[in-house]
Amino acid sequence: MNKQKDKRTKRPVFIYGEKINLSPVDEGDIRRLCQWINDPDIRRFITVYTPKTMTEEKEFVASASTKRNAVIFAVLDKKTEEHIGNAELGDIHWRNGTAVFGFMIGAKKYWGNGYGTDVLKTILQYAFQTLNLWKVKSSVMAANIASYRCHERCGFKKIGVYRKEYVVDGVRHDVFLLEINRDEWLKLLKLR
Repeated sequence: MNKQKDKRTKRPVFIYGEKINLSPVDEGDIRRLCQWINDPDIRRFITVYTPKTMTEEKEFVASASTKRNAVIFAVLDKKTEEHIGNAELGDIHWRNGTAVFGFMIGAKKYWGNGYGTDVLKTILQYAFQTLNLWKVKSSVMAANIASYRCHERCGFKKIGVYRKEYVVDGVRHDVFLLEINRDEWLKLLKLR
């Protein structure tokens, strides 16, 4: 047996996906989060414009477990248990049954292999079946084609555009506003 596997501590799994599992974010994730959020390739399509410190990431992780209107997960590769990213349902409005989805696959070797799609499918199932939400919203920078296609595959519809909203490498980019409701998601499940 691989010695590395013997030493690995199994993390708690909150939700099982096909390629990924979702686990609570913990203090052991802070160094990776800090590396990812400061990596130019990763932060290129998210709204982080200033360097983030270990202290700031530690505060983020500490606040994650106390937020009533947000649920934040560490994304784990199902086979290796490697922490490869984060996902969040934030700005949850319980009365209206809405939330905003956001995620990041920080481990670059997992890009382009369907992990983002599985994260989104898994989160949508949780949002609609467990939390009983009505609608999940998201936004994607138009230049982030992979993320936009991931959302499309999972049934999100483009409902609007913020024109020239974000600047990346000195160039202004549109942001697509996306959403999916429970009925649309259920209909998509029947087609699969």
